[in-house]
Amino acid sequence: MNMLSNKKIIVIVAGGIAAYKAPEVVRVFKQAGAKVKVVMTKSAAEFTTALALQAVSGDFVHTDLFNDELSSGMGHIELAKWADAIVIAPATANLVSNLAAGRAEDLATSICLATDKNILIAPAMNVQMWENSITQENIKSLKSRDFTFHGPTAGELACGDVGQGRMSDPETFPNAVYKMLKKGIWQGKNVLITAGPTIEPIDPVRFISNHSSGAMGYEIARRSVEVGANVILISGPSVMNPPYECETINVETADQMFEKTFEQINTKIIDIVFCVAAVCDYKPLIYSKEKIKKQGKNLTFELIQNKDILAELCKIKNRPFVVGFAAETENIEDKGLKKFNEKGCDVLATNDVSSYDSGFNSQYNKLLVISRKNKKIIERDYKYNVAKKLIDFVHSEINS
Repeated sequence: MNMLSNKKIIVIVAGGIAAYKAPEVVRVFKQAGAKVKVVMTKSAAEFTTALALQAVSGDFVHTDLFNDELSSGMGHIELAKWADAIVIAPATANLVSNLAAGRAEDLATSICLATDKNILIAPAMNVQMWENSITQENIKSLKSRDFTFHGPTAGELACGDVGQGRMSDPETFPNAVYKMLKKGIWQGKNVLITAGPTIEPIDPVRFISNHSSGAMGYEIARRSVEVGANVILISGPSVMNPPYECETINVETADQMFEKTFEQINTKIIDIVFCVAAVCDYKPLIYSKEKIKKQGKNLTFELIQNKDILAELCKIKNRPFVVGFAAETENIEDKGLKKFNEKGCDVLATNDVSSYDSGFNSQYNKLLVISRKNKKIIERDYKYNVAKKLIDFVHSEINS
């Protein structure tokens, strides 16, 4: 999975000579999987063009606070709400000063004042301007308000001077934004997630499995990484790419998933476990080493029960915080409550997998989430958004 997959980033281009690098910054963000919108200050147009930035971003370039492309004259609010992160590249001494003073004199500064999202500032200016005590005071002020700075680096500047003031190289920006977004509520927490289906072989050709794609577990893993957790993903067969910076252990059968899960539990300090995998409840009693040949109209073979990973986890005396999942096709709340009480987990998320527009083989999901004190319905949404809301719920339960 790309480092910034589906992240929405606004790139603000200010009026400095380093603005010529802005199209390359946009391009590397796109390559990292991000969706990008570009905002140019009036002076930026002296160094690069809206056409070039539109070509690499694939979107309209915003330049004016009152542009017709922005609805109701409140486009700065729209853009501020749309973004997951804002990147200012290059950030001139003038723009840094305006941000420190809280000015909203154009579209760029208005967006920064209207957002509660992370802002990355990539300064680019003459070394004397960078070292000026006023600039340094402005930077100190912005850092105290959780602005993140990326660069500048040292080298020969456009004016011929040598020193600190060069904008960081474009290819370094995706990692800088990724690290900025990773700061979060689970910084330093160790999270274990099971995901995907298991397959239980009948013979070398056939097996028992289910329709799970692994998407819900993978999105929980992705969001857990984003909020600072160290994530171990134990995955059954899936065509999905694992999230960036996530340790992935691939398995096939329920026995393998059980073994790898408890291997991690017994050898590492795990704080939170999400049992999201659709583990097969049963497996064939006897595995045929040879392909079973067609023999008449009917074939009968005996199934035995697999080990219950969730139930066994909940029996551990000093166990992690455990979140279970239940896939149901009817009476979601009654069956969810029954399973929650039987298993003894801290939180249970149940969903209706019989629905054609959510659950298995869908990019959407809807959950009923149950704990000892609370019940919450997470309405149908993209699985990533459902994962965000579920993690917020779990975090509040851990800290209640």
